[in-house]
Amino acid sequence: MIYTSRRSMLAILGLLALGCLATIPASAQVFEDAHSLCLPSGPPPAGGYEPYVGEVCGRGTKVIGGVPAYLWQHGCGPTAAGMVIGYWDGHGFPLLIPGDASTQTEAVNQAIASTAHYDDYSVPIDSSPNLLLDKSSLGGAHSPHNCLGDFMNTSWSSRQNYYGWSWFSDVDDSLLGYTNTYVNNTYGASYTATVSNETWGAFTWADFQAEIDADRPMIFLVDANQPYGQTDHFVPAIGYRDTNGYPEYACFDTWSTGMRWERFRQMSASYAWGIYGATYYRVGAPPPAYGSIVVWGNNEFGQCNVPAPNSGFVAVAGGGSHSLGLKADGSIVAWARNDYGQCDVPAPNSGFVAVAGGGYYGLGLKADGSIVAWGRNDYGQCNVPAPNSGFVAAAGGYHHSLGLKADGSIVAWGRNVSGQCNVPAPNSGFVAVAGGLAHSLGLKADGSIRAWGSNDLGQCNVPAPNSGYVAIAGGAHHSLGLKADGSVVAWGWNIYGQCSVPPPNSGFVAVAGGYGHSLGLKANGSIVAWGYNYYGQCNVPAPNSGFVATAGGFQHSLGLQASYGDLNCDGVINFDDINAFVLALSGEEAYQAAFPSCHWLNADCNADGQVSFDDINAFVALLSGG
Repeated sequence: MIYTSRRSMLAILGLLALGCLATIPASAQVFEDAHSLCLPSGPPPAGGYEPYVGEVCGRGTKVIGGVPAYLWQHGCGPTAAGMVIGYWDGHGFPLLIPGDASTQTEAVNQAIASTAHYDDYSVPIDSSPNLLLDKSSLGGAHSPHNCLGDFMNTSWSSRQNYYGWSWFSDVDDSLLGYTNTYVNNTYGASYTATVSNETWGAFTWADFQAEIDADRPMIFLVDANQPYGQTDHFVPAIGYRDTNGYPEYACFDTWSTGMRWERFRQMSASYAWGIYGATYYRVGAPPPAYGSIVVWGNNEFGQCNVPAPNSGFVAVAGGGSHSLGLKADGSIVAWARNDYGQCDVPAPNSGFVAVAGGGYYGLGLKADGSIVAWGRNDYGQCNVPAPNSGFVAAAGGYHHSLGLKADGSIVAWGRNVSGQCNVPAPNSGFVAVAGGLAHSLGLKADGSIRAWGSNDLGQCNVPAPNSGYVAIAGGAHHSLGLKADGSVVAWGWNIYGQCSVPPPNSGFVAVAGGYGHSLGLKANGSIVAWGYNYYGQCNVPAPNSGFVATAGGFQHSLGLQASYGDLNCDGVINFDDINAFVLALSGEEAYQAAFPSCHWLNADCNADGQVSFDDINAFVALLSGG
């Protein structure tokens, strides 16, 4: 049988009146819903109690520190929810409540039940069984919602709620709406709340311990007063202990600021403080904007100011004093110094699959195998030699450019005063290409590196053994190679330590070079930077995580945070993500069941806000390192 229980409690001039509509048997475990009304003011319930004050330590005991104790504010439901919100506000999410939420400030009260909430829904004050219509029924109430009480429908006559009443089924909706809608829209936050309700039976002692162990306070709907067996009170549950031969929970009861302990057991007609149900609340920041670029270092020309919207990027590159990003839709965005038109991508700005930066120019590789170059061209560095076809990669030096053909040959053009455009024979078997200030590098299929051009500082002298390389990069007068074992080798100009790879020299999956600094991307998604750091180009901004690519400019650095694609959340995008991608395509529920700690939208590889078969091409590009 399904039961519905209601109780009203109203204290006026210290007089307590109780009333209920149904009596729930002790055996009842399944409920349609439950109402709760709490003391709007005045003394605690008849009989009193001696609250436990402070945190208790001992075997089998855990109490979450830092949960604020608030007093009743126009409803125990929103007040209990307010204490949970106040806790999270002080633990990494400071926009949940304006100012300090550790004490019950006026801002706290307004977050629980605002003045507008009181005026529109609490007035006229009523009590069971005499329901008085308020603006939820009559119209004219404030909009949109601006407090927990609004989202919880507390005191709404249209919901058959008397003053201070709230439905259990509205508690999770209130926390969700307050966080994801009100706070995000009002204070410019980007918080994501995950909330759910569970009734006794589905909710267990093990579930409660797990939440408290994870420092996540909950909200309990309980039976606090006679006659027992009916719901009447919401409280924040903040701790547990099992030291007296039976499990207990700790809570603040909204009638005082002291903490109390009660038996953890189902609501019953035989005793008080039994539990009807519990509300889970978890809040987190969303993953980084899918395909966002982080830039740091010299910002004289705005090369660190990524244009909005900073999302949807799949590749990144640095130039002299400008930056470039390739979007998932095949367009290129370039910004900062533009005196040579190096940021003016030629039309049609579409169909690009790779991007590179030169000293004062940019290069883009088209899907048809052609290269487009723009910007400073005084040495012909933007004049791609014919036939402009069959290219699979492009790279820029300071005044020269390079392109890798599908047949494994390299084409180089532009300034050649140091022989940087004279590819050594045999010009075949290359699989990657890179440019320095006046030298060039090519990676062979056998894992060896060839370097040519200016060698005044040894930047072309690849250290022995010249084997086992899987990636290359060029700095101004130094060179870098990534080994298959995840170590980085650097050689050439080392006055700033740009060739001294910081320990541990392992776990790298990509390398990049700037003028006098170097960068390496780790498999865990972090970036390590070393060398010349006058402009902070080696100070990777926090959080140093979630990166899938890195690039170096003249005196600035870039990282691409593309959390999409890393579908198994192991910090790297590879073929291990394929099964997870298939699950994501089959639906959010299947994916979340297999990868509960991951974000479903990680599979939104084309950054269109949804996961579909349209993401397949972008996912393949990510797997190939594009």
